[in-house]
Amino acid sequence: MSNTPEVHPSASDPERRRFLCVLAETLDKLYRVDRLLSRQRTFLGTVSAEDSVSGVDALADFLDRHREELVAGSDAIVRFLRGKTSTEAERVGRVDALVDFLDKHREGFLAGSDAIVRFLQSRASNEAEGVSGVDALVDFLDKHREEFLASSDAIVRFLQGKTSNKEERDGIFATLHVLVARVLQVHELLLLIPREAALPQASFVLRDCFAATYPGASIVLTNFYSAYEYRFEDILKKINIEQEERGRLKQLKQGGDVLCQAFADRDNALAWAVLAHEYGHTLDEGARISERIVFGDERPKLSADHKSDWLVSVVAETVADFIAARVLGPASLMPILFLEMMQPQLKPPDKSSAGHPPTPLRVQLVREYLRDFGVVTADFEKDFQAYEYDYKWKVARMKKEEQETLNQLASSAGQVLVKNAPEIAAKVNGLRLRGFDKQNATNAREEAKVLHKTAKWGQPISSRRVRSDKKIFKALRSLKSGVTKRERAYEVIAAFDEMPVPSSEILTAGWLYKFSSFEAELMKTFPGAGRKADLEVYSEYVERTDRRLLKSLELAAVHAELRNRTD
Repeated sequence: MSNTPEVHPSASDPERRRFLCVLAETLDKLYRVDRLLSRQRTFLGTVSAEDSVSGVDALADFLDRHREELVAGSDAIVRFLRGKTSTEAERVGRVDALVDFLDKHREGFLAGSDAIVRFLQSRASNEAEGVSGVDALVDFLDKHREEFLASSDAIVRFLQGKTSNKEERDGIFATLHVLVARVLQVHELLLLIPREAALPQASFVLRDCFAATYPGASIVLTNFYSAYEYRFEDILKKINIEQEERGRLKQLKQGGDVLCQAFADRDNALAWAVLAHEYGHTLDEGARISERIVFGDERPKLSADHKSDWLVSVVAETVADFIAARVLGPASLMPILFLEMMQPQLKPPDKSSAGHPPTPLRVQLVREYLRDFGVVTADFEKDFQAYEYDYKWKVARMKKEEQETLNQLASSAGQVLVKNAPEIAAKVNGLRLRGFDKQNATNAREEAKVLHKTAKWGQPISSRRVRSDKKIFKALRSLKSGVTKRERAYEVIAAFDEMPVPSSEILTAGWLYKFSSFEAELMKTFPGAGRKADLEVYSEYVERTDRRLLKSLELAAVHAELRNRTD
């Protein structure tokens, strides 16, 4: 075996790009969870000592609450045990359905949290410290951050293209995935602490993208599982809330729907494309697009078979994908791709995931849909290739039966969606949406360049002149004192007017800026040459980018509002 190091210096190498994406996303999420916990510490500092709750107490209270909900339905359980249930509906009642739902998904919800529980218990056992649950979670992350930094020399070698063999590269990924798992575990436990409100800029984005079709919606912060996989309506269905009762609940919700956003995505405007996808489901349900594609104009019966439910689900996901892509362009795909790449492994296909077509199929369909509007995805190509490499790598490590199930699901979904894609596209195009087109893509590239050029002083990209500087200067030079008429002078001056930049362009420019800058920031974070890795470098980069994009969205929304006022 040769001792000659294998060098992988090319940024276009999918393996290297995948590593860069995973490392960047992990440090991004680590920073965001750290920041959230820091704010929680500040909040808890205002609470009296009598009200403070340790991490173990919080977990115990969580279990006690669900134990009490189960006991509340004990009469129905007793009747079932004694064979006295009167109807099938009672035998498969709401309490049973809720218990089944929690039991089915608890592994995904608290996967690997045993390590956190043990850590919390060890901290709580030291009464002298009087540690809060938030303090314990912070210390837990600090511990794994230090363990990760112990491998920084190997990371530097990877970044510099000096990894000696495949085993070392696999070892680096394994170390990175340990940190990923710990960050995600802590993030899921944030359900147990007080929640913050979503930022108003998230609503600005939805209002700008969906215009006349957007009456407003409630955005709540939650875990990744609920934000990226399950909708509020799905949960109501899973716990067996009757259709009539779901209708009443919808009347209580502003805009008719509740959109879920991950805790870590609160300040991350680049992740808000997920909200556009979720709101796409609301538009789909309102217009019955997926139902009509599967069943025609006749509304399906409540007793529709499993296959029909599956058909509606996969079509509905594609409808939502197309709606998000129509208003945001290729950026609509990026949050889910980065989150999936960050996961150590693919989730084995099961009944809960059957309604979601495999992500590579979704990417293919969206890219083909965008091409019809002249929107090419070449600016995102390296990251699409990195995702494809990551997906194949993870599929190869699945059990054979899981691979077969996944292939069957992909084949079945592909046959349905390729056949129905033209009709789905036509229905989505018929909605009154503020579409993202070729010109928007061109503008976003220019705005990404502005983000680069003005990075030092943090200039937002909230507006741009109607005409280019070149045309404005040409017009100014044409003005002659004593010769030019007043009307012509005012016409030239009017060219200085600025228009608000659409949210879709701001988010796309943000992604393009990230793609072209995060590798350099990682190199600064892991400098090598005997210098210690400093994660604060990347955290500051994330914070600066957040601040500029949020300010851009805010100013653009205010600008648009002022232009639309008639008083």
